[in-house]
Amino acid sequence: MHDRTNDEAQRSGPSPALCSELLQALSQLNRTRKHIVGDSPRVHFTSLITLYTVQELRRTRISGLAERLMIDLSAASRQVSVLENDGLLRRIRDESDHRACLVELTADGEQLLAEYQRDSGRAVAGRLTDWTDDQVERMTAELQRLTTSLCSDPAAGPGHGPGSRRSPDQHQEPPHQEQAQEPPAPTSTPVHHPELESVIA
Repeated sequence: MHDRTNDEAQRSGPSPALCSELLQALSQLNRTRKHIVGDSPRVHFTSLITLYTVQELRRTRISGLAERLMIDLSAASRQVSVLENDGLLRRIRDESDHRACLVELTADGEQLLAEYQRDSGRAVAGRLTDWTDDQVERMTAELQRLTTSLCSDPAAGPGHGPGSRRSPDQHQEPPHQEQAQEPPAPTSTPVHHPELESVIA
């Protein structure tokens, strides 16, 4: 009993068992979200994540997008090519370095996100009739805090968690790699990234 008490006193943060239950709850929440909201009529949910990330970053190199999405450069490049072909993203010259390019949303991409956000917000609001605005704001803040904490562990680093399929140096690239070769030819359907969905699934 004494040893267990000392172990608990020295441990910082919640217990692994509770964190496992948290992950199960998040997985259930993600499945519920997919059931209620679903994909956009035009693009798969993984493509929506890419669009939202570009919107958040405003303008970004593909390497920066890959780092934020925690996927490798080739996967990010394929996704950008598909969305560019669909008229939702465009590449522009990086004025600070003319050898590189940046990615940004098109007007069509901005409109798609606005419509999806409106429709998904209405769908969720219809299920939360017994919640107040304050409760939703607090839950949103806690989920954002959770996301920040999970993504900012310097000891683990990106791609080092259980089940990771990336090697430690896959996130690195030579300078301007996105400009060094022609981008992959766009495909007719959005690229699916199971490693992206598995963050909370």
